[in-house]
Amino acid sequence: MIKDKLRILMYILDGRLKIHKDKDSKINIDGLRLMGDAQIDIKCTNGSSIYIGRGTMIFGKRVNIEANDISIIHIGHGCQIHSDVNITARKKIKIGNECLIAKYVYILDSDHAIKEGVIQPNKFIEKEVFIGDNVWIGTKATILKGSLIPNYCVVGANSLINKEFNTFYTLIAGTPAIEKKHNNI
Repeated sequence: MIKDKLRILMYILDGRLKIHKDKDSKINIDGLRLMGDAQIDIKCTNGSSIYIGRGTMIFGKRVNIEANDISIIHIGHGCQIHSDVNITARKKIKIGNECLIAKYVYILDSDHAIKEGVIQPNKFIEKEVFIGDNVWIGTKATILKGSLIPNYCVVGANSLINKEFNTFYTLIAGTPAIEKKHNNI
């Protein structure tokens, strides 16, 4: 435990891991590994919590993980997250174990509210996002509020996920995404 805390402190001093946390929020990092030139910025405020599982690796620069307004981000163990990934929660985002997240992926659980055709800058519509175990998310995919991706699925590059999918072992792709292929192993 002390060794992990010292390692985190070294990353902060080296500028590779930046943590912004208020006194009401919780961050639990269980053995995060920063690979190569990896940089990660973690922001956890207003009573939120972030958990990053054991053996999760960050590759590349500009990985942002942000939990706001009593939200939860849970990233399972053994995940690999590449550069320019943004994970932002206002409610809850759960990413399963052994997931692969390619470059330029956005995962968000909220949108701005719109009232009478006018965007409400400080009001949000929030719905949980769930990503199962062993999911591979391709480059430049966007996963929006209310999305569910079951275990053992592949999300195609440049796809927009904006709904629930329920079939395991599926290629999900398109804008908006649809089930393209099933592969029952």
